[in-house]
Amino acid sequence: MWHLNEGHAAFVALQRIREQMEKGASFDDALAAVRHSTVFTTHTPVPAGHDAFSFSTVERHLAGCWGELGQHRDRFLALGRTTTARARSST
Repeated sequence: MWHLNEGHAAFVALQRIREQMEKGASFDDALAAVRHSTVFTTHTPVPAGHDAFSFSTVERHLAGCWGELGQHRDRFLALGRTTTARARSST
């Protein structure tokens, strides 16, 4: 079981999905495994306490990190899509 606390730690999920895929799992199976073995908590459950980044910012900083996950980039980013659809929330 993995315990992630607050926003920045949420990017651990990206790496865990990627590692599962590198071992041969499909994106869907890797996502299910990570969901099943992850608990996320926050101490600041208000909008000001949640990181949200534009898609261009996420793309710029994660460009070299996608690896096998790259072909599923849009699906991964959709997991954090906010209601404005202009940013990705890490929580």
